[in-house]
Amino acid sequence: MRLGITGNPYKTGIDKVIEHILKHFDDSELLIWNGLENNLKEFKNLNYADELTLKEEADIVVSIGGDGTFLRSARFFIEKPIMGINVGTFGFLTIYGEENLQIALENLKKGNWTCEERTVLQAKLNDKTLIALNDIT
Repeated sequence: MRLGITGNPYKTGIDKVIEHILKHFDDSELLIWNGLENNLKEFKNLNYADELTLKEEADIVVSIGGDGTFLRSARFFIEKPIMGINVGTFGFLTIYGEENLQIALENLKKGNWTCEERTVLQAKLNDKTLIALNDIT
């Protein structure tokens, strides 16, 4: 299994999440969005790629940030299972945080997880298609 990791580079705590992930997964099992590279300078030998490569090569996407980051990930990685990890205030969609991250990662590694499908909304306005998980603004 290959994890594609994306997130909000302006959120603090991404490095701590990566540290937890590396306790359960080898760096060879991770493909990290290159937009997070500046947040992760302390880690060596991580594999970075652009989002299109993550979309093609990742089996599961880990989205680190808040609900906004999760929604952006859901739009871009629409065909992939996404695990949302919250590093900010309470998240409705990013249900994993510091208090339950370890057990979630253990279950993910063991294959003890399920994918909950969500309804996706699509709107067209002035020849532009918008995709939303919970609202269209």
